[in-house]
Amino acid sequence: MGELHQGAILSISQKRIVSIDGTMVKCLKGIKSGINLSLTLNDRIVGVIGLTGEPSDIRQFNKLVCRTAKNDDGANPIITRSFSN
Repeated sequence: MGELHQGAILSISQKRIVSIDGTMVKCLKGIKSGINLSLTLNDRIVGVIGLTGEPSDIRQFNKLVCRTAKNDDGANPIITRSFSN
C-alpha cells in the first residue's frame, strides 16, 4: 500500500484483471508473480488488490477476494484507507 506497482498500473490502465507470470516478473521492476484486480467505487477505479502466487494456482480466489472487498449489498467496495499515489 502506498507504493507504485507496475502490475497495478497495468490493471488500472487496461481496466482488467492482470496476471503476472514468471516472464513478466523478469521484465517489470519490483513485482512478484500473481494477479492484480481493479477495485472500483461508483464506476471509478480507486485501487488495485494484488494476490501473490502463481496465477494458475490463485486464479480460483478472484471472485472470493472481490466479494470480500464489497459491502453487504454488493454494490460498492469497502474502502478503509486511501489507495491514491
